[in-house]
Amino acid sequence: DKPFGACLHMDHISMKHGSTAAQTAKFALMQLDEKTKFAMRTPSHTKSADTIIDAVHRFEGTEMVIRRWWTDSAPEFKAAARRVRSLRPLVHYTSTPHRPQSNAIIERFNRTSEDGTRCLLLRSGFPDTWWPNAMGLWITCWTVKMLHPDGQTAWMMRFGTQPPFQIYPFGALILYKPPGKKENKDKSQPCLKAADFYRHRP
Repeated sequence: DKPFGACLHMDHISMKHGSTAAQTAKFALMQLDEKTKFAMRTPSHTKSADTIIDAVHRFEGTEMVIRRWWTDSAPEFKAAARRVRSLRPLVHYTSTPHRPQSNAIIERFNRTSEDGTRCLLLRSGFPDTWWPNAMGLWITCWTVKMLHPDGQTAWMMRFGTQPPFQIYPFGALILYKPPGKKENKDKSQPCLKAADFYRHRP
């Protein structure tokens, strides 16, 4: 049996109200598979059952194997769990209110993700409005680069293969050839243009 899907931990990260970061997205739904540590984030402007259910479907893909959730007691998680439970088996564990220790797995992952996101933004020179992109790349690095004690990554533990894409530094300076009609340039002018590369598309 595949280890993925035994228990999904979820929580929201919130941007400070009125901040420039919140202009891009106010929240990020954080998802972490307990066994494989496969992770994903979903930025949004609202906390809702619809957003959670959509994110869970994208997280588990066509496998539809997740049967346990572990979250805090927020009403949007409870509402989402009730709707999913009406369609398929689901056990929903909730942490003790005002006791972060009872939700420690995702809380620790949130802090690590926030640190990684800040680091990518700092090194790239991009403003904090780019935080959803930076966090997305950091979590991808976590998933495909971080090794478990047995020497496997989260991606390998879930899919059994190496990822079919490359990862480039967030905000890396690249040279590219523009598509379309060839520009009428002087022979001494370069054919390539410079740009900042900020996002991969697996």
